[in-house]
Amino acid sequence: MTKEHKMLIEQIIEKMKLKKDGILSIDQFTSLFESRNQSLSVGGLMIDNLKLVERVKGGTALTQRYRLSKEGWAFTTFEELEKKEYQKELKENIELENLKVNTQLNKWLLRTKWVPHILSLIAILISIYFSNKDNNKQAELEEKIKDNIKSIDTLKIENSILIKKVNTLESKTSANSGLP
Repeated sequence: MTKEHKMLIEQIIEKMKLKKDGILSIDQFTSLFESRNQSLSVGGLMIDNLKLVERVKGGTALTQRYRLSKEGWAFTTFEELEKKEYQKELKENIELENLKVNTQLNKWLLRTKWVPHILSLIAILISIYFSNKDNNKQAELEEKIKDNIKSIDTLKIENSILIKKVNTLESKTSANSGLP
C-alpha cells in the first residue's frame, strides 16, 4: 500500500465519519475515488483487507450501500493503526517467549519432580535395612547373653559343688588330724 493510498483512505474515512450513520450509497462511495481502478483497488483494501468499511446487507448491485465498521469508527490514522499492530505484535512476541520459557520450566520440573520422591524412597529402604540389621544384631546379643547366663549358672553350680567337696575334704582332714 502506497502513501497515496493511505492518505486517500484516511480522507475517505473522515468523510464517512461526517455522516451520522457513516453510510454511503454505492454512487457516493465510488465518487470519493478518482477512477474506477482506484475504486476497486483502494475500496477493496478498505473492505476486504483493513475491514474499515463493510457492505450493508440487502439491496442489489445498484442500491448497494457501504458503512463504517467498528474498526472504521475507531480508525484515526495509519500511524495509529501501525502503532497498534506493532504493540500487538510485540505483545504476541512477549507471550510467545513467555510460553517458551514456561514450557522449558515445565519440562525441567517434570524431569526433576521425581528426584525427591526417589531419594526419599531410597532413604526409607536404607533405614529399613539398617533397622533389620540392628534387630539381627540385637537378637544375636540376646542369644549370647542367655548363653553367658547359662554358663554362669553352670559355673556357680560347679563352684558350689567344688566348695562342698573342699569343705567335706577339710572336715575329713581336720577330723583325721584331730586324732591324737
